[in-house]
Order: sequence, then structure tokens, then C-alpha cells
Amino acid sequence: LHDDSVLWAAPLAPPEGRDSIRVEPPAAAAAAAERTTHSLPLSRSEMASLLKKMTRLDSSSNPDIQRMYLQLLHRETCQSLEAGRDEHLIHPTFLFGLLSSNDEYRNKLYALYTERRRASVYERLRHVIGSESWETIGRYFWVKVALAQLAGAVVDSPLCLAEEYALPWEGPAAGGEDAMEVDAMGAATGEDGAAAEGLPGLLAQERAFMDELAPLRRTRRMFLALRDVYHYDKHACNYVFVSLFPLCWGALLPEQRVDLLRPLMLHLAKEFHLQHAAATPNPMDVLLQALARCAEPPVLPPELVRHLGTRYRCVHVGAFLLDRRRQDLLVAMGDRGVALHHVARAPFDQHVLSVSPPQSFQDGAQAKQARAELLAVSAALKDLYVGMGDNDMQFGLQNQANLAPSTRTALLLQHLGLYWASQAIVLRLMAQASGTQFPDLSYELPRMEAQRVLYADDEEKALWEETWMDCASHLGQWEALAGFGLVQRCLPLILQVSWKIGDWARMKEAILKNLSHETLWSSMCQSYLCFHEWKPVEVENRYRNCVQLALKQWNSLPSILPVSLSDGLSNARWLQMGPRSSHWDLLCQFQQVVEMHESAKIIKELHGIQQGGQPLEHRQLAEIKKIFAVWRERLPNVWENIVLWGDIIGWGGGVFF
Repeated sequence: LHDDSVLWAAPLAPPEGRDSIRVEPPAAAAAAAERTTHSLPLSRSEMASLLKKMTRLDSSSNPDIQRMYLQLLHRETCQSLEAGRDEHLIHPTFLFGLLSSNDEYRNKLYALYTERRRASVYERLRHVIGSESWETIGRYFWVKVALAQLAGAVVDSPLCLAEEYALPWEGPAAGGEDAMEVDAMGAATGEDGAAAEGLPGLLAQERAFMDELAPLRRTRRMFLALRDVYHYDKHACNYVFVSLFPLCWGALLPEQRVDLLRPLMLHLAKEFHLQHAAATPNPMDVLLQALARCAEPPVLPPELVRHLGTRYRCVHVGAFLLDRRRQDLLVAMGDRGVALHHVARAPFDQHVLSVSPPQSFQDGAQAKQARAELLAVSAALKDLYVGMGDNDMQFGLQNQANLAPSTRTALLLQHLGLYWASQAIVLRLMAQASGTQFPDLSYELPRMEAQRVLYADDEEKALWEETWMDCASHLGQWEALAGFGLVQRCLPLILQVSWKIGDWARMKEAILKNLSHETLWSSMCQSYLCFHEWKPVEVENRYRNCVQLALKQWNSLPSILPVSLSDGLSNARWLQMGPRSSHWDLLCQFQQVVEMHESAKIIKELHGIQQGGQPLEHRQLAEIKKIFAVWRERLPNVWENIVLWGDIIGWGGGVFF
């Protein structure tokens, strides 16, 4: 029995009437298996099943066993291709061979994988998006295999550098004065052929060297070399795929793009991608970046883009796609004054090709459908802005909607931090829309606007409620929020308000109703309840759960800094927008978790003292004083959110008193 490079001899009793079991050395066993492979009467399905069970040999530390397995896989694949049948049986195992670390046989398998497909870009894209069974290798970074398939569609042609990087004799002015200067430099050689010293001689040698490499400077050779590079580097694979996919998509005809739209949506919605949700980069992030850089990206459902952006840590890419679609809809509907394009702010401004203007909607049914799509896109885009913590973009999006002038004024005052004035306007709007009379309202609606408020749509009314709740939380109106939460039956709001006002019975009731959907905040509320009931052991267990939930939520947020120089081209521009509020809010919640754990230590010491009846030791007293000293010196900055810091300081004060 051979396991990698270790030989294990098990004391097995031989069956009755047979010889003893003989354990052969690894090399002899492998050679015997190779000799008997040709004579085994295995069918195609049995051989495919055997190869599938032998996939673990590809990751073996013994190079001989790995090589023999890949050799057998290559031979069986060739026989299946020559026979023209039963290819689907061996194809799942064949995909595993493309991920092998053996460069020789991996390149042989890649040659079979790319050359058996038609050279058409459409056929290869259709195979990558809709036909290939990526679920088989779903736990691996399958983008490298898809990139090799797309690279097979590139026409083999001479390579030339871009205009800004071109050499003097290869640029667009290669026949003008620059070419004459280069020829003069090239002539600066001695009679014996030796190059002259200095810069002219160096340039002459460079030109001769590049002329010598001209037959090797081909696109096919470049992609073959790149394939070995991005096989071991995910970020290099990300950069090459994001650069190549828009070129392939731009080469398709309009009807071909429409034909690929449904397979693309089905592929993006598959669940096996969740295995890479915490990775950086992950396949969904790479694919969305590639779609965002297309000149005419496919129109994806806004709900799907929102799900992909929030689940796969690519919120900024999803926001760019939705914002671009929203601007196209506004231009097509004729609202050119509102359609202010944000491409210059997006991380793809230098990579987006020339975009053709969208066609305007002349038919009434199309215009109605476009308005419905615009509302859906705006709602999804707002959720992504909230996830990024970009309050400025969220305010701009809301301000561009078809709102009453008083609603715009309330949003502006809220954005500027004048919460009492914004709340007064929103209360007047809600009272006017519902016909309710409030005697203490200080804001009067203009006469021209009062009639319009009566016919406000549901989206604007929901915006009034959100604005009022945000203003009430900043003004500390927790009793009013508690009543509103009970009427609306909003469990997250009830949990937030109950511990603010000390209503522990209502908090416990809300927690029991919210057990099916556990979040970081609900777990923290359970810890607060255990702390109130003096259960330090349960607080310790809840603390570990809160830490895991906080780390999981942090890992789901987009990266603040670029992970590498190769991936920094798309992410570096977002650094100019400053730190994301979503990271800051989560850090404040994590600070609450830390202080909750420190509070558990305090009550654990006090609980032991009360039960034992012994006085405090000097070490225990010093530890408690140290915790209180840290709490006292931890003060917020003037620009930070007072609501989050109110939770932290309020909790510390409650524990102290």
C-alpha cells in the first residue's frame, strides 16, 4: 500500500486458499499498473469512473505518480476525441487535469481543450458562459481555464506595442524625422561591425536584438507564456481576463449578444460560486469587472447585480453597472438634464471603450417599461450605496428622483446635519398626506405644493418614513421610535430601541421572534440581555459568536486598499473617495463587542465575590480599574457619528453605575 512516498506494510491475513499479500515497491507497482492498463477490459464509462476516483493522485507529492496519472488521462482523452463519442464521460476529470501543477501535461491538455473548439469568438464565449460545467471544478479558481478558452480565439499576428510605449522605429512616425535619427544612430557602428559607444550604439544593439526576435513576437506565443503566469497568480489572471473579455464581447454581433444574455444570467445566478465569496479576487468579481469594461455591457436584472455586488465583495463594480444603466435609461427617456454621467468617477474610466448613445423610446409601452426599470435600477443602486456607506452618492440619487420640492429640502437638511429642521418638514408632509392635524408643527407647506403631496406615490412616502427615523435616532427620540416600531412590527428597530430605553422584557420578546434570522446586532442584543440577567458564562459564549459574525461581515465588504499592483488599476481610483462608512460602522460595532466582553469580565469577578463573600484582591481591583480607565479615555472625534458613539459611551456608563 503506497501513500505518496511512504511505504506501509499492513499485517493482513490472506484469504483462505490464496497466497500471501505481497507489497511491492512504488516504482514496481506503478510499472506493473502501466503494463496492465492496455490489457484491462474496461469500457469507456468504467475508465471514466476510474479516472474520476484517481483525481487525488494529481495532488500527490510523488511526481512520478502524478505524471503517470496525467499521461493516462491525456491518452484516454485523445482516444475519446478520435472515436468521437463518450467525450462527456471523461470531460469532468479532464477539467481537473487542466488545473494540474505539472506544466508539461497541463499544456498538452490545454492544447486539446482549446484546439477542439471552433475558432469563432461567439462559439468560445457560448461555451464558457453557457455550455461548460464549471460546477465540476467550482471549488477552484476556474477563471484561468475560461481565459485559456477565450485566448484560443485570438488571431495569431505580429505583436506591436501601444502608441505611447512604441519604440522610435516602430511608432506612427516611423518614416519621418524620428526614423531618420534612428537610422543615423544605427549607422554609428565601426567597420568591424562593433557598435559604437554611448546612446547611439545602445539603440543600434536594441534594434538589432528586436529584429532578431521578430519571428517570435507573435500573439499566440504571448498567450502561451501568459498562461503559465496566470495559472499560479490569481491577480494576473484577473488582469488578463478583464482586459481580454471586453474585446471578445465587442467583436460579437448584436443578435449574438442577445443570444448570450440568458445563459450569462443563469451562470451568474448559480450557487456554486458561493464557495469563492470570501476570496480575493473571486470569479464573480472578475466577471463583473470584465462586463463593466465592455463598450455595450449586457443588461442584467438590477436585483441580480445587487445580489452579486453585496454577496461577492464587488459593491463598487455593481454600483458602476447600475449607474451606467440608469444614465442610459434617463437619456433614452429624454431627461438629458438629469443624466449626468459618472464615468469619470468610476474605476473603469480609462478602459471603457467608446459608448454609442442609447436609442430613445418612441412607443408608449416602451416608455412605461423603461420607467418601471428605472425605478428598479434606482432602488438597487440605493441599496449598494448604503452598503458602501457613500452618503453623498445616495443623496444625489435621491435628489434626482421625481420628488416634491419640500422633500428635496428635507433631504438636503438631513444631509447637512440639521436633523430638527428636516424632521419638521417631513412631519408636515406626512400630516398633509394622511390628513392628520398636529398642533405643534412649525413648518407650513407652500400652497402650490400642498395639493401635490396628497397624491405622492408609495416610494416618496417610504422615503419620508426613513428620513424621520434617521432624524429621530440622531435626536435621541427613542420613545417615539419605540411606538413606531411596534406599529410597523419592525423587529430590528424594536431591538435597537428596547435596550436604549431599558425595556428588557420587550427586547426578550423581540429576540425570541427573531431567532430564525441571526445577525450581528441581534446576537449583541442577546449578549446584552444575558449581561442584564447576570449570566457571565452565556455572555462569553455570545461573545465568540459575535466575533465570528463581525469577521464574516467584514470579509464580505469590499477591500479598502488594492491587494496588489496588478489589481490596483481598478481599485486605486476609489481610494480618492476617502474611507468607506460601512467599514467604520462595523468597526464601531466591533468596539461594542469588545466592551461587552470586558463587561463580562467585570460581572464575573463581582459575581464570584458576592457568592464567596470575600473582599476584592489587589490584582482583581487593578484589572477592573484598568478597564474603566480605558473606557473613560476613549472619546469620539468631532467628525464621527454621534449615534454609534452614544451606544458605546452609554453602555460603559450603564455598566459603571
